[in-house]
Amino acid sequence: MTQPTPLTPAQVNKLFGAESMCIAVLHPPAHINEPAGYVVMPTATLPPHEAAWLPLPLASRLGLKILYAKPERSNHPVFKCEGGPNTTLAVLTLDCDPNSASFGVSARTVDGAVAFRYLDPRKQLGKGVLQPLETFIAEGLTRIKNAMAGPTGIAGAVEEYEKLTPQAFKTVWKAYRAEQAVLYPEMGWRELECPVTLSGARCEACGREAGVNVLPRCERCKKVLYCDRVCQKKDWDAHRAFCPKKSV
Repeated sequence: MTQPTPLTPAQVNKLFGAESMCIAVLHPPAHINEPAGYVVMPTATLPPHEAAWLPLPLASRLGLKILYAKPERSNHPVFKCEGGPNTTLAVLTLDCDPNSASFGVSARTVDGAVAFRYLDPRKQLGKGVLQPLETFIAEGLTRIKNAMAGPTGIAGAVEEYEKLTPQAFKTVWKAYRAEQAVLYPEMGWRELECPVTLSGARCEACGREAGVNVLPRCERCKKVLYCDRVCQKKDWDAHRAFCPKKSV
């Protein structure tokens, strides 16, 4: 199975118009050495009842209202394809709360393709959100488990869990976007906006909130804010490709 080139929201709108779309993720069987496949399709081809769509709890914690469904094989040809364990769903439904009885366990594990969409039908969900979200959760859970096994125990694990914030996800997403912009320079990744919305004026690197007149702006593009040079240097690798000089 060859992985398709990812579509940006603008390209999806051009291909499908304003029709509500979702994205299906299919992981091939273990004996097939291919990456996961991503297929954009009309939401109307999938389960018609809202009860069939379930939320991703940790995504909601980040402000991402994402739903998932395991459609029937008759809903769409992609769900008839042979598929292995859907590791995307397994990771996205992991319980990362160290105080939970189901800590470290996936709420749902299935084989074959799984569909994902935003709660808001007007918004288009894509690989550019699911992949960095999967990375964010997997790496976060690893840090939580390491802390729990260390000298700080459950207190350290809770501290790491509390670091799974919208700002932390934005940092991971920005690094992912920068990487994709290099791999696919003509695919519109430079124009893609972060799916997480943070309130107020914040430092682009650490997320500290302050008034617009308090945080200095990037001297080159005059668009993003930073606490100081330390934060700006920390964020430069992710910001560099998206930092055009301000128009005169």
